[in-house]
Amino acid sequence: MTVLLFNGVPVNGIVFWNVLVTAAGGATAEETAQLLVNHPKAYPEALQFLPACFPAYGLHIGSGVGEVQVEKSVFAARKPGARLAVLRASESPAE
Repeated sequence: MTVLLFNGVPVNGIVFWNVLVTAAGGATAEETAQLLVNHPKAYPEALQFLPACFPAYGLHIGSGVGEVQVEKSVFAARKPGARLAVLRASESPAE
């Protein structure tokens, strides 16, 4: 799942509750380091972000997004990999 600004409109007060995300996992550090480029004309398809690998396998919160709450939710990967379960865009995976 990805939460981003859409057409510069502020996003705030989002709550994810009782969500289960299971991803294939297995992404390499090189794939994770790719720049995520948004192609808004392709919205709402996931293809709007190709060819990059999402930096988080569960929830990626883009820069400029305000408060996001995650409650009673599980993010799992079938294979270990370099991506984090949850990542806010202003954070570094090394942190």
